[in-house]
Amino acid sequence: MSWSSLPPELQIEVCRMLLEPESNSVSDAGIPDHMTRPRILSTCAVVCQGWQAYFEKENFKRLILHQDDVSRFGKILARHQRTSFVRWIWLRIELPTYDCSRCGTPESTDEDVANKYIFTNAVWDLLGTLSTWPRNKEIEQERNSVFIRRAILITTVKTYL
Repeated sequence: MSWSSLPPELQIEVCRMLLEPESNSVSDAGIPDHMTRPRILSTCAVVCQGWQAYFEKENFKRLILHQDDVSRFGKILARHQRTSFVRWIWLRIELPTYDCSRCGTPESTDEDVANKYIFTNAVWDLLGTLSTWPRNKEIEQERNSVFIRRAILITTVKTYL
């Protein structure tokens, strides 16, 4: 029996089961433990065009980006009008590694300038990408400002040795 021969209501039920958070229905289905939910959903999106249309809406709803991913992110989402799927973006900005012997001491002026440069460029890159998205009811422009009704979370990450 092929997928296309299943009644549409069964196809929808299978897709809904796969969209459920880590539940018994997913783990009991024989999916290996190393397959995380995002990996399962992205794998589902490449099964066929019907599944791609269904699962991409979920795959692109909540995104976690590293600052180095922003330009690639813009290109990926520009295809096939995927920008309309995005509801939440977390931009993780990685700052240079620090030696723990310096924990608790203020950054030097050079470190402060370098960190601000990294942070500012990452935010500008993201905002530049978002500014190219087609206008829709989720994004309003007023007097050269962009108001985004979607959530954007920006954090910095410092690694201590």
